Amino acid sequence: MSTELSVTGLIPSQPLYADIVNRLANHSHSYSAFNAHSITFDRGPLQTISEDSSLLRLNHTIRTQEIPQNQSPSNYKNPIRNGWSLTSLGRIEPERLSPDFLIRPTYICPIIAGNPREFVNALGYRQKFEYYRRGVQFIRGAVIIEIFRVYKNEKDEEPITDQKPTS
Repeated sequence: MSTELSVTGLIPSQPLYADIVNRLANHSHSYSAFNAHSITFDRGPLQTISEDSSLLRLNHTIRTQEIPQNQSPSNYKNPIRNGWSLTSLGRIEPERLSPDFLIRPTYICPIIAGNPREFVNALGYRQKFEYYRRGVQFIRGAVIIEIFRVYKNEKDEEPITDQKPTS
């Protein structure tokens, strides 16, 4: 079992993004660029989803050596394999244990063969939403850090943002 911590933020400028990527690359054991297709599933109807519900996340990830605009020395030896993986997101820990964060246990399992969507559907889960991520993954020991942008579909050039257009 491991714990997933998600920190969400906005990096406002390209030079700052490049500086962050370079600094993390210099301090990590390995790094790689990645494209990932993530599909999240749950068991209940959409109206009855609560913070207590368990979720499954199906990821198809392709990692590559090329990281754009990176001046760090080549350090590609990513131990995590490409392909499908299934992540079980457990129930959220009670607020009294950590009032400032949402913490939940995660279990990650690689899928070696078969159709992962059919497997998840056979378990009684149904698709809740899906999205695509593109970014860089850094590994140092047991810690994995991902900096990525989220897209609605694989071919989108502009990432999804919560900022409203100003016109």
